[in-house]
Amino acid sequence: MTKEERYQYLDVLAVKAKADASAREEICRHFKKYIHHLSRARFETWDREDAEQDLWVCFLECLLLYDISRKVHFAMFVMKKLKWNYLMQCRRKQGELSTESYDESMNDIPSKDHLKAVPALTEKEVQTIIDRCSLTNIQRKILSQRMEGKSWPVIARENHVSPSGVYRHARHIRSIFEKNRYFQETFVS
Repeated sequence: MTKEERYQYLDVLAVKAKADASAREEICRHFKKYIHHLSRARFETWDREDAEQDLWVCFLECLLLYDISRKVHFAMFVMKKLKWNYLMQCRRKQGELSTESYDESMNDIPSKDHLKAVPALTEKEVQTIIDRCSLTNIQRKILSQRMEGKSWPVIARENHVSPSGVYRHARHIRSIFEKNRYFQETFVS
């Protein structure tokens, strides 16, 4: 089965899964490993089981929202949503962690009133932050493809670059982000 045929199969299965429990079980089996691995790349304070449960809830919500007439493959749609959900959960946990650490340093028990809410970033806001970094055109293209969920070997093939060249670009992108004050203030602080 080619990649395109697999995507089409999952699209049809996603539509059937809205009404058919056996189709829902089958599509869950297809994404079980992906969700499991994504939840294992967890943030320090976020329990693995909690992360996985949150991702499954997001997956089922995506299943209900999926509209085949939009001409977007379900696999691409759900993987992107899961990654964004995971990123936002990690950012919320980071906000809670930094606030709790601050309150504990004052020997005070933190209350919910003292926890500051970390606003969720939209894709457009993230893109604006990335645009402020001085990346070359090929670096922007590679980063965009990676954010779409493509693997490094696929990115190398699509850009006619050797795998080591893609890894070199990834290291340069990482170092540019590490040196960019605005990026650091948004994602690290």
